[in-house]
Amino acid sequence: MNNKERGVKIRHQILRDVVYHPRDIAKYIAKIFSISPQAVNHHIKYLERDMWLTSSGIGKGKRYFLGDLRKYDSIFLLTKDFAEDRVWRDHYAFIFENLPENIVDICHYGFT
Repeated sequence: MNNKERGVKIRHQILRDVVYHPRDIAKYIAKIFSISPQAVNHHIKYLERDMWLTSSGIGKGKRYFLGDLRKYDSIFLLTKDFAEDRVWRDHYAFIFENLPENIVDICHYGFT
């Protein structure tokens, strides 16, 4: 995997896990990829600049959230065990957290 592919993978992981680690995302991602928290912060700044992430607070109290720009795609094999409710719950529901309830309801309806 080249550096560009690794950077994309790191940023995807940040976006996937920021909901669960809003206060310690840099430390958490650094541990997964065996890189420094400073390197992760570089990726976080990139994601903030492009509106994929937002933040509040300063210093140790800084928290990160999914920004207004959201995109996520996956490919699933259509087998007899395929269930769209599991796709929503396991792969997509986190993307819609902190959005107005009516938007979440519309998106959920599209999956089920």
